Amino acid sequence: MAKNRSFFKSLRGKLSLQMLLISLIPIIIIGLLVNLSMSDAENQASDSVDEARVALESDTIGAHLAKQAKQMSNTMETWMSARSAQARAYAVSPVVTTVAADASNEVYVGAANTFLMDQLSINPYFAVVTVTDATGMAVAGAFSAPQSDRTIIPMAGISPQLMAP
Repeated sequence: MAKNRSFFKSLRGKLSLQMLLISLIPIIIIGLLVNLSMSDAENQASDSVDEARVALESDTIGAHLAKQAKQMSNTMETWMSARSAQARAYAVSPVVTTVAADASNEVYVGAANTFLMDQLSINPYFAVVTVTDATGMAVAGAFSAPQSDRTIIPMAGISPQLMAP
């Protein structure tokens, strides 16, 4: 009668076990290497996504700030153009050109002072408006006089700061 040997004590069992171990060791090594490389790839992808997120946020904020700066620039340019147009309108008004040409006539000087004072009361953006003759001497004008209650009263005449000592 043949003895029943356990499977792992028989030649077939020993060979099967050896073949199993020989085939599993490379599979386990390859699995570990793939796992490590995938972990590294995942970390690199995560870092790349984080960098892209930061760059996108930075670009978005930068674009928003650039848009705001452009809007502010356009607003300031429009405002300055309007002030420049008002100053040109004052300069070409007949009363101003007449007094600039002939400052000896007190009627013209008074009319120019009144005109400029009225313009300052309408337009609060100018503090001093002065008319000069061809030599650069101030001959007429108006200025805003600040009051203690923080209001401003337009005054006719040449600003005291522009008067020669």
